[in-house]
Amino acid sequence: MSLFRFCFPLVFGLSLLAAAQDRPVLRDKTAPPPAPAPREADTPSKPVEVKEVMLPLIVRGKDGKPMPTLTKSDLDLVQDGKAQTITAVEQGANQPLTVGLLIDTSGAMRNELSAEKSASHKFIDELLTNPKDQAFVLHFDHEVELLEDVTTSRDQLDKAVELLDIGHTSQDTSDSRDDGRARRGGTQLYDAVFLASNEILAKQPGRKVLIILSFAQDRSSSKETLSDAIEAAQRAEAMVYGVYIKGEEEQRHHGFGNGGNGGPHIGYPGGSPYPGGGGPGGYPGGGRRGNEDKQFHVDGKKVLTDLATRTGGEMLEATKKDSIDSLYSQIADDLKNQLLLAYKPDQADADSGFHRVTLTPKDKELKIQAPEGFYIPEPGSTK
Repeated sequence: MSLFRFCFPLVFGLSLLAAAQDRPVLRDKTAPPPAPAPREADTPSKPVEVKEVMLPLIVRGKDGKPMPTLTKSDLDLVQDGKAQTITAVEQGANQPLTVGLLIDTSGAMRNELSAEKSASHKFIDELLTNPKDQAFVLHFDHEVELLEDVTTSRDQLDKAVELLDIGHTSQDTSDSRDDGRARRGGTQLYDAVFLASNEILAKQPGRKVLIILSFAQDRSSSKETLSDAIEAAQRAEAMVYGVYIKGEEEQRHHGFGNGGNGGPHIGYPGGSPYPGGGGPGGYPGGGRRGNEDKQFHVDGKKVLTDLATRTGGEMLEATKKDSIDSLYSQIADDLKNQLLLAYKPDQADADSGFHRVTLTPKDKELKIQAPEGFYIPEPGSTK
């Protein structure tokens, strides 16, 4: 992606155009984002030629630590209910790694930002040990902004981390609508995951990982839904690690601190814990916006857990015992011991669309951490 600096009037104009199109826009410091690709229409699946499928996985022993070795005879693989033949299992470190740091800079994170910066600097140094490994830095609050595009330069990434700042805090807890009514704030988490996956990671080769530091309180701030974000990450073949940080508002909600929004909870719209009602699989689907006038509590842990487990990652919670620094180290250890599994689906099972995969270790004491499936693109697709 080549990127150029915008002046404010142009950014404002593009924002209005994006709003009219009801699509999220990835703002950045150095270049206009490309025109967003039209969303793929739901069409019947078509048979395509699939040479080989590569699945990233983490294998954990009884102690919960990742195991660096495993053979193809140690696993059983089923795709769409049919057994498949594994052709190889290799160490992931042999493949280049692209890491996206997605950091919440909403007002609720103001007390954690210093720790986030310090831990991110150390993580970059610890993780990017292979000259081909690269990363990018993106922050999100009421908008999504790319601070540093994909690069192997630690200096550039460190500078981007230093740019992180709490912005527009007046929109983080309440916002003014055109009709004068108050609107509960949130962060554009779903848009951040969607854009990082669709606009950046989908174009990268090798292993791909998104690491989210957030309290995950989107509350319909995004144009995309949670299911959109998960699908984009799956299509980009990216694993998601969510580091859950209890923000200021979340602490007040649980009785910590003073004031805030600690009143009684109103039932979730449509019986769902997410804005907009419940779509297929329990995710938002009944429209892009929920009822903004109702108070509801979004379960941030559940959101990050869904993003992580469905893409083969993990949700981790920052506590006094497990600091952001230590959680970053756990993620780095996972990625250094990541494995890649290869197999070629039967041609009859190679239709375009989503395919569900189940991996079962023959040693029942082992735990497999892998994506729930993968997408085969339409014939003629560039991905």
